[in-house]
Amino acid sequence: MSEQFPTEVRAVGIGAPYNLMVALLGGTTPYVLTWLQSIGKQDYFYFMVLAGALLTLITFIKMPETAGKGLEDIK
Repeated sequence: MSEQFPTEVRAVGIGAPYNLMVALLGGTTPYVLTWLQSIGKQDYFYFMVLAGALLTLITFIKMPETAGKGLEDIK
């Protein structure tokens, strides 16, 4: 993933989205699951996880391949 960003912004390009998702998903997951259980819809949680996995899969499929390219060719 680091090859997707120029060297000047590589740390921010990797760190910011990662930390944002960890905070949002990791911080809210227990509350969402508890709420779903309280209304008797705990099975919906699996669909939320599946949707996140599908979004991640689509993102990785659409990422350009950078193998064999020099660092100066990646923009």
